[in-house]
Amino acid sequence: MAAKVKTAVLGATGYSGLELTRILLRHPRLEKPVLLRRSADNGTPADLADVFPVLCGNGGYPLHPLSWSALKQQGVQLLFLAMLHEVSRSLALEAIA
Repeated sequence: MAAKVKTAVLGATGYSGLELTRILLRHPRLEKPVLLRRSADNGTPADLADVFPVLCGNGGYPLHPLSWSALKQQGVQLLFLAMLHEVSRSLALEAIA
């Protein structure tokens, strides 16, 4: 069987990000996605289950601050931008660079 694709979701704390994460978790050809938030703000929960209690007890879903170099080091092959289109548009240009 082929290696699983490594994905990441930026904007995982929003409703669209949650639903996208749930879809990715069920996909047989994908690894558990890296879940990202835009800032390293200490007031932001450390786990997606803290934002959406429906995920409690399912192995943990740590939220990481956005870092292009960290994504590259982790071998992320596919990045999903689950954010407002204006924000996604500017971040897409950064991601490509």
